[in-house]
Amino acid sequence: MKKKHNTKDYVANNDSTLCDNDLLSEEDIKQIKEENWKEKHMPKPCKREEKYRQEMCRLENESLSNELSKEDAKKLRDMEFTVVDPLEIPRELQEDIDDKKENVFKITYADEGYLYIARGYGKQDTSGYSVEVKSCYESKDSICLKTNLLGPPRGEEVVEGKTYPYVVIKTEYRDKDVAFN
Repeated sequence: MKKKHNTKDYVANNDSTLCDNDLLSEEDIKQIKEENWKEKHMPKPCKREEKYRQEMCRLENESLSNELSKEDAKKLRDMEFTVVDPLEIPRELQEDIDDKKENVFKITYADEGYLYIARGYGKQDTSGYSVEVKSCYESKDSICLKTNLLGPPRGEEVVEGKTYPYVVIKTEYRDKDVAFN
């Protein structure tokens, strides 16, 4: 299979960044913002890359899902947290979520004195799914987060199509591991 190379000319603008000679139209910008733009325009990973990515995901989930001992899971105190609006998720964390959203994921991210904890449930085939935060508490050696995936409520109209339910919470930073239950 031959690789295609971009042969468009690029020029430097006044702020020393590269830009395409042709300006993007409003329609181009709209297309780029579509959720599936990445799927349409990014090269598909080879089988070896995909196998590596799946194995890393499996190992990460396996290490994060280890059972806590009863002593380690004993609640010291409830932690105050807020559910983060999708538009307020730090860019680096959002990129990580976008990379992993096809599968179940558990991500932690620290920034400016806060700890962000993300829990996703992978690809679902319809709309209407949501993630419920059951509890978030501190134990002796860890922060424990309990979540549930809630299916579409009965009687709610669902739309066929891929969705990726996840939740991101923000709490004050603690130098402890996070246990997902």
